[in-house]
Amino acid sequence: MINGLTGLVITKYDKEYNIVRRTANFYFSYYPAVIVYPRDISDVVNAINWSRKNGLNIRCRSGGHNYEAFSVADDAVVIDVSNLLDFEIDTKRGYIRIGSGYTQEQLHFKVTEYGFAFV
Repeated sequence: MINGLTGLVITKYDKEYNIVRRTANFYFSYYPAVIVYPRDISDVVNAINWSRKNGLNIRCRSGGHNYEAFSVADDAVVIDVSNLLDFEIDTKRGYIRIGSGYTQEQLHFKVTEYGFAFV
């Protein structure tokens, strides 16, 4: 636990660190200072404030599939939003509000379940 950070916080000392720090492209290998998996928006705010207070760069990751690995960096704070899966749909007005943690595959199945086309 790091004072000021909330959500699931992974550091270099955690056994899962070497797995969760990686991206889909194994050519790149970065070592972030900390990886935060927020449960809600307040965890995101805490991670941003903590990063600023400690002078650390921030990277946001949703899915980790960026081929250039822009979602990670050495000694940065990675905010992995993959757990932010809010979903609100209004079929009468024709809009959907989704959390930023959805992958395209997850979103495809969720949207088509309600009869909407996935583009």
